[in-house]
Amino acid sequence: MKTIEIPREQWGHFCERLTELHRGAMVTVKVEEPEAGERILADQQQLQSIVLDDRSDDCNDIIIVETSAPDRKGNQHRIIEPVYVRLKNGDNDRYNHLHILAESGNTVITLHPGFNPALARDFAYTRLVHH
Repeated sequence: MKTIEIPREQWGHFCERLTELHRGAMVTVKVEEPEAGERILADQQQLQSIVLDDRSDDCNDIIIVETSAPDRKGNQHRIIEPVYVRLKNGDNDRYNHLHILAESGNTVITLHPGFNPALARDFAYTRLVHH
């Protein structure tokens, strides 16, 4: 399995692009916690957004993942103080596994469809240009 690490300075842009490209796409969100084990938070639900909140809490960055199932209230998962954000490839050589290690555990978001390899590499190797 190939892995691409998203640099910290790219996290906000990455979350924006992920939301733009995958809003409405099916995702599975699971969290692996040392004490509680693995929990599935969303199983084949539609992605509504993924946002980096680096302003509301002075001490912690937070990545907020929102999903919803048809005819149900949406779910929100808060990933507190992320350490790294990594894309891993899977089906059809697309990068469809997003791993976020944080204080709150290891969150794995499986995207359907995933990122094509060229776009995934752009996040890791392209620095943001500020206008």
